[in-house]
Amino acid sequence: MASFKIKVVQIFRVEREVIMDVMAASEETACELMDTGEVDKPDPRAWKDHWTLESEMVEPA
Repeated sequence: MASFKIKVVQIFRVEREVIMDVMAASEETACELMDTGEVDKPDPRAWKDHWTLESEMVEPA
């Protein structure tokens, strides 16, 4: 038997979410403040993520 190098490529879909409190006049305004960068970014440790394997390909290296 011989040894062969193969390459495995995995493609994932990642969804990340964070829930945070924003002081604003309304929910819509709170979202706008986040969109425009006027709200401090959330702590990176607060994010929750979910990974889904979309596809996997195997081919000679």
